[in-house]
Amino acid sequence: MKTSWIRIAQAVLMTLVLLLVGQQIYQHQRAARKVLVIHSYNTDLPWVGDVNQGIDRALAGARGVQVRRHYMNLLNHPDCHYFHLAAEDARLAIDDWKPDAVILIDDLAQALVGFPNLRWKPDARVQEVRKGLVAQLTDQRCPEQGAAFFGLDKLRPPDQPRPIFFAGVNGDVDRYGYPLAVEVSGIFEHKNYAALAETLNVVNAASPHKATAVQLLNDNSTSALAENAFYSAAAWKPLEWLAPRNVQTFAQWQAVVQAASGRGAMLLTANYQNLQDARGRLVPPQDVIAWTEEHSRYPVLGAGTNYVADGGLMTVAISGSEQGEVVMRMALHYLATGQMQPTRTAQQFLVGMNPALVRKRGLQLPAVYEAFARELGRFMEVSEHVYRDAASGAKP
Repeated sequence: MKTSWIRIAQAVLMTLVLLLVGQQIYQHQRAARKVLVIHSYNTDLPWVGDVNQGIDRALAGARGVQVRRHYMNLLNHPDCHYFHLAAEDARLAIDDWKPDAVILIDDLAQALVGFPNLRWKPDARVQEVRKGLVAQLTDQRCPEQGAAFFGLDKLRPPDQPRPIFFAGVNGDVDRYGYPLAVEVSGIFEHKNYAALAETLNVVNAASPHKATAVQLLNDNSTSALAENAFYSAAAWKPLEWLAPRNVQTFAQWQAVVQAASGRGAMLLTANYQNLQDARGRLVPPQDVIAWTEEHSRYPVLGAGTNYVADGGLMTVAISGSEQGEVVMRMALHYLATGQMQPTRTAQQFLVGMNPALVRKRGLQLPAVYEAFARELGRFMEVSEHVYRDAASGAKP
């Protein structure tokens, strides 16, 4: 009989302990501040993984924070109706989870999700911003659609403030209305144009075929178009700067590559993932770069983290991990203090090169470039692809 009472007492005690633990977990979850990270693209793009690695680094040791990641997957579905559904799905994710802060990665997330969730200043020219965004989103994609199609006709009530933090923005944020809103900050992904220009001239000097000009060639994605003015304002001498070209199809891309070679121009590229074939299907980035490398008379320089991994010669790119780490730290600072930090610009850039292609091109590059690529991959905690030799498949 005594044994039975002991067992009953133990069972009751265990139940009370479980209830107490469950209550503590529940209270902790209720008290935890929530951050929703919305990516324009999906995890199959290495850039997304780089950004996520930076986010994870910022979260190491953080307490009382719940983080969810939402992927719009817009790169793999660059069509009108998918953009409509992806924008609606992202807004539903916000309304359902009710995060305390929203982080938006890359330009398309700013356009589709940022604008409707802003807390506007009293004198904000909301209608003017909306009109510009609609023009940006409908150009060559949904020419007969308007603001309502993308959900830009409805704004969040002013009594529901929700701070916005941006990262991966290639141009400015004026087009999204951010300067006209409160509680918006983030980090720009502006390229290091001085490093790009220096590398272009070093590569040209090392090449047996000397170019006299340089031309920016990208697809017609939002991110690519946003950067044209920044590239054009940079100093590229002694190379002549030719007007940037943005194309929609692979056939158009091929024509520009051949024309540039005919004009004595090296090519510079960062965005080539949205090119379509004759049937409207996306052309694999590796195929684009392989064809370009084969048919360009002059060396081609990349400005994206994945360019060398896609088969390119050399890249000078902004670190995705820095973007993720900085923007998450800004969000955590806000949640802890209620204060928004000022916007920042990318400071870290990466040099990647493929010595196999360097030898194929007959380039005599200064040893510092290969040394930098090797040391970066060996010592820095980054996941950017700094390939040493594509032929052997070696990676840092």
